[in-house]
Amino acid sequence: MDDEKKPLRSPAMQIAVSRTPVENPDRSLLRVFPKWLKVAKLWFQREDKRKAQAFAFAAVLLAAATTYLLLRISYAQAAFQTTMSKRDEEGFMKAVKRFVLIIVMACPLFATADWVEQRLTLEWRNWLTSYLLRAYFADRAFFKLKQQAGSLDNPDQRICDDVPAFTDASTKLIMSAVRQLLNCIVFAGLLWTVTPKLVWFLFVYAGVGTYVTTSAFGKRLMQLHFATVQREGDLRFDMVRTRENAESIAFYNGEVREVGVASRCLQNLVAIARLRINWSACLSLWTNCYSYATILAPAFITAPMYFRGEIEFGIISQAGNSLLIVGPSGCGKSSMLRAIAGLWTIGNGEIECPPAEDMFFLPQQPFMPLGTLRQQLLFPSGEGSAWSMRTHPPTDADLRSLLDRVQLPDLADTVGGLDTELEWSHVLSLGEQQRLAFLRLLLHEPALAFLDEATGALDSATEASCYKALQKHSTSFVSVGHRMQLLDYHTDVLHHVGNGQWQHHTSEQFKRQLSLQNSAGDLFS
Repeated sequence: MDDEKKPLRSPAMQIAVSRTPVENPDRSLLRVFPKWLKVAKLWFQREDKRKAQAFAFAAVLLAAATTYLLLRISYAQAAFQTTMSKRDEEGFMKAVKRFVLIIVMACPLFATADWVEQRLTLEWRNWLTSYLLRAYFADRAFFKLKQQAGSLDNPDQRICDDVPAFTDASTKLIMSAVRQLLNCIVFAGLLWTVTPKLVWFLFVYAGVGTYVTTSAFGKRLMQLHFATVQREGDLRFDMVRTRENAESIAFYNGEVREVGVASRCLQNLVAIARLRINWSACLSLWTNCYSYATILAPAFITAPMYFRGEIEFGIISQAGNSLLIVGPSGCGKSSMLRAIAGLWTIGNGEIECPPAEDMFFLPQQPFMPLGTLRQQLLFPSGEGSAWSMRTHPPTDADLRSLLDRVQLPDLADTVGGLDTELEWSHVLSLGEQQRLAFLRLLLHEPALAFLDEATGALDSATEASCYKALQKHSTSFVSVGHRMQLLDYHTDVLHHVGNGQWQHHTSEQFKRQLSLQNSAGDLFS
């Protein structure tokens, strides 16, 4: 029997992913999971299994430790808030000491957990890639795969691109599942001590949300992801084939036909990408609605208990609250922010606020220092600055993503790149400068932000986009502003009522008060 007719014996074929028509992909979870497990368990059964088991055990152990510390942090935060609401200075200082002790242990532990997960992914990729390379070149499998048309699409892409994607996604998915399971167990016990109703409600709520997400969106998006990878591989293969046969194509004057083939590959890819974008938009709509509901639902359940005095304030308060300061011009709104920032020291009184490195101020007129666009975005971080990145220096992709979130998607390309140096206060309009300043706020992720009419030069849609981006960070913020729509992005309102007097309202209360006064447009002229 000829070699072309013999069945392939190489291990490469045993774990190969066969080409499947996009129109009817075989991607249900029950069918994919055994295939995933077959590949995933290889590392844990072969010669390097002790290293694999050691990394996996360490990752799970650290996940359990981080979950425990998160629980202790939640108790410490509750103690903070409760002692402050009671004006219990002695209790507050004890809570501070406990919190500092927990953070001293938590910070290195969290960093170690991230390091172990990244090393686990790297070592897994190294072993699996080496295994596939040995299998690919064993028994002339690379030649036989080429002879059997349709048996395996783009093996080079499978080894070079799909292996790191497989190990990275698998590690993140498994560790996320482990952490979420541990969090559910631990925090369910915590919630049970508040009220059992909250536990049952949240389990049902999470179950419904998970079912809708996976059944309505997950399967289809997974199909489209596999189809996108396949189409990208087809386009890449066609371009490589053209490069390898450039002389022959030129002799035949085959350029027209080859550009047609490449164009068809591109259009197939674009068609799949469009479908993926549409489905992702629908998923985003669902997740946004679902996530905002999680803010209201727990408070709705616990609020009656708080009003009856059955639980303390620190139990139900959440990070990310926001305050809008409103009042007529000249009443002292901006002066209040200047005093908090330490710019105005005339007069008597005491202001208690977080450390300076936990606060971030956005003035109405942004400052554009000399330097590159990258330095503009990172300002005020830099040499000699008290500010630094919260996690790691942002990559170019991070900065471009943030530019897109503040409605400046083309700025870097327009000016010639992130390292272009211009006189930015002259190049950018006031609205663009305010959006760039807003990006700085999102990048630094402070615990508390102050915005002094920081979006006054923006149109309503751009202002809404910026505030929605800020809401997604767990940052509390205080704004000074006039526009009615700002009420939609703040939980509370501080209203100047005259004669140096101020009143506090929730945003909904203030909206009802304004509706009775038939106010529209600006809050104050």
